[in-house]
Amino acid sequence: MRRPQKTEQQADRLSRIGLENRKYTRARIRQYIWKQWKKFKTKVTNLQKLGLSYRDAFIFASTRKGYWRTAHSKTLNYSGSLSIGTDS
Repeated sequence: MRRPQKTEQQADRLSRIGLENRKYTRARIRQYIWKQWKKFKTKVTNLQKLGLSYRDAFIFASTRKGYWRTAHSKTLNYSGSLSIGTDS
């Protein structure tokens, strides 16, 4: 037996809302972590601990973008365990 069309549309809408909430939550966590690393030296050290080379960590840590913008950038997604899931 097939579900009515309206129910399928509602299910699709709910799954999209859930996906958007998960994306937002992951970005918010990345922002919070980046904000905790206030000093440049701390950012470089922690990015190196996550597996980046010194050069890459230096480049990523010296960004002048804000916390929210950095949380959405490839900078934090690139660095292994800080990627906290995927945003797709």
